[in-house]
Amino acid sequence: IGEAYDSAPVWSHDGKTIAFASDRYGSLDVFVVSASGGEARRLTNCSGQDIPSSFSADDRLVYFSSQRQDLVTDAQFPVAGLPELYSIPVTGGEVSLVLTNPALSATVNPAGDKIIYHDQKGYESEWRKHHVSSVARDIWAYDLPARTYTKLTDFAGEDRNPVFAANGDDFYFLSERGGSFNVYRSSLSR
Repeated sequence: IGEAYDSAPVWSHDGKTIAFASDRYGSLDVFVVSASGGEARRLTNCSGQDIPSSFSADDRLVYFSSQRQDLVTDAQFPVAGLPELYSIPVTGGEVSLVLTNPALSATVNPAGDKIIYHDQKGYESEWRKHHVSSVARDIWAYDLPARTYTKLTDFAGEDRNPVFAANGDDFYFLSERGGSFNVYRSSLSR
């Protein structure tokens, strides 16, 4: 409890650690804290907004989105509004670039070889109801060993916030295809 804005909490797979974003030192940085309480430990130190989305399958890394630096070969135009996906060890250390494209709400399967996420193609408000356009978010999978992308949804409106089921193939996500953000189920092997 404090004056800082703490948000975006995510649990480790073993249930022992929580990663979260906090503005205790100005901009949002990633912190970790024991699920049983105690002092939070700061993992990132950047002037951008670092937002955690998941732990790695072995709970050794925290995946987070941040607007740091696109690869020169991937940047169509320089902008701070489209984040990249990074990882950092739970023990602290060097930040690693995972994906240069916006991969929001990224989660990893139990095997640790696939990441699912929703994209961000532009600047439309994520809370605009029943938004249908080419900027609407879609669910994607990234195969880490193969370095390949697969688009998993094709609804013209919003599909987002995917979460793997325990079997590592099925996933749940939010979509407006049947109203206002209902929960849907699909699978990588569909």
